[in-house]
Amino acid sequence: MKRKINKTTWPFQVYVPCEFSDDILSNVDEEKAKDIEKWIFSNMQEDIRNRIFIIGNFRGVTYYFKNEKDYNWFLWRWI
Repeated sequence: MKRKINKTTWPFQVYVPCEFSDDILSNVDEEKAKDIEKWIFSNMQEDIRNRIFIIGNFRGVTYYFKNEKDYNWFLWRWI
């Protein structure tokens, strides 16, 4: 079953490709994904459930934002 995101509610999206593997030597992308997650939870503490929606799979992580301010803040920091 595939889940559809309401684009009117979550109009801003960023896709961050990350390769998750079991190899210890190639976990740089996995570390970046963990750093992004820590940054999000420490900086978007109030009403985080109403501000960002995160969907991850084995190829990468897609971040959906309600507000353009949060979207731009994420872009300036991580992209």
